[in-house]
Amino acid sequence: MSSIMLLLEVLSFSNFHGCALAPDGLTGYVVTLDSIMVLKTTDGGAIWHQISTTASRRFFDVCCTDGEKVWTCGVLGEIMHSRDGGGTWELQVTGVSKYLTRIEFLDSLYGWAVGGDGVIARTRNGGEYWDQYFTPYYLAEYYGVTFADTLTVYAVAGWPDSCDTGQGYIVKSVDGGENCSSLYQSTGYEDYLDVHAINENVIVVVGGNDQTLEPIILRSTNGGSTWDSITAIPENTKYLRALEFIGNKGWAVGRTGTILYTEDGGLTWTRQNSPQDSTLFDVDFSDELHGIACGYNHVIYTLDGGETWNDGVIAGIAEEPNEGPVTLTIKTIFGGNEYTFFLKSRNEYTVRVSLSLTDITGRKVKRWEDITFQNEISISWDGKSDSGSPLPSGIYYLLVESEGKLIPAELLIVN
Repeated sequence: MSSIMLLLEVLSFSNFHGCALAPDGLTGYVVTLDSIMVLKTTDGGAIWHQISTTASRRFFDVCCTDGEKVWTCGVLGEIMHSRDGGGTWELQVTGVSKYLTRIEFLDSLYGWAVGGDGVIARTRNGGEYWDQYFTPYYLAEYYGVTFADTLTVYAVAGWPDSCDTGQGYIVKSVDGGENCSSLYQSTGYEDYLDVHAINENVIVVVGGNDQTLEPIILRSTNGGSTWDSITAIPENTKYLRALEFIGNKGWAVGRTGTILYTEDGGLTWTRQNSPQDSTLFDVDFSDELHGIACGYNHVIYTLDGGETWNDGVIAGIAEEPNEGPVTLTIKTIFGGNEYTFFLKSRNEYTVRVSLSLTDITGRKVKRWEDITFQNEISISWDGKSDSGSPLPSGIYYLLVESEGKLIPAELLIVN
């Protein structure tokens, strides 16, 4: 089996994974996947402050219908809701799925959340009660959901970096999610990671190819009956993770800081300048001018429709200086069940680290204790847990601890 290389730059960072900007263009929220953290802005994204939350699980996504009504979703299907702009939180549901990756509301009453094991959840009363639907596609890992109205819903599936074939699904429901039919399934290494219904006819899907990291944009003009592959994508665009539209104007974001822009409903795209080169996981706009996006260690914002993007300042959360000994590069090479981690200190310091691999619930499944090295070291791993059992396919996190500081890196394992 040919090897696959995944390169991760590891700093003292946070994985800002979901973002939402309220209709006022000023109030916004960001949540993290590697910790239980919610950030809030009241100036359109320039300054962010951490706010308290009573959530017990890490987050995948956040949405808001105005500056006060906010919902989050995450690990073990936990959905949290705030009625007062994040001042207080209440648990609405948990255990819907192994994780819920995307949550969207049509208004203050109708909302949908999607996640692992082919699950779609729906509420018609602002989340007081959530219906749980198991779609026929139990292998689908849904990452995107959109709606044309209160009954017409689309969901898309992928499994980022899994390199499993057949993970790309596009499904549609005309009864709010109770019953779903498959519109399309990829037979290759394609992931569909977000979807947006511009209207009842025009639907746009974005994603990528796990083997080549090439971007994927699909577009339908007949409600999903047929799909056109958009091939005129700007050069050097990589794997796309999220999508947002305001009317016919849209933005798509992804790896290496990719930001794409369209003015014609997704038919043609141009590249926008990004202040960052790390993966952007989500993007949201309140109108044609005001938008935010988030990714590894950064939240960015625009006040002019993306002509210029700026870094937001995260109050109280600073990056470690580059010259510090805890800045590491981890290169993961895996093929079959053989894995090798290469740890490298940027400035050839002698460092002492401990590594642990956790599953998506936070449970540690493998540990490497008290490793001391100078400049560079490689660590081989056979894909087994501390108990000697092979780990199942899924999402795992490699955590590096040095000098009492935890440096997380997302690692998606394939067995």
